[in-house]
Amino acid sequence: MNLLDWFDPDNIEHLKAYKHLMKTGLWPKDFIPEGITFPTNWCMMLNSKFASKYVELVLNKKKAYVLLGP
Repeated sequence: MNLLDWFDPDNIEHLKAYKHLMKTGLWPKDFIPEGITFPTNWCMMLNSKFASKYVELVLNKKKAYVLLGP
């Protein structure tokens, strides 16, 4: 399985592991399961996945604000 298909930005453990990666330059030991492949430009593509999730969250928050009011 491809890292981008496996990595879940809604999974708190995945987010903690990503934070560890950003701090140390390495994934936590035993975090990546056997059989996970890393496509070319995986880091940039993973950041794009985070950006898409962020946009979804912000737009849903704005939508709720409009519907419910302050």
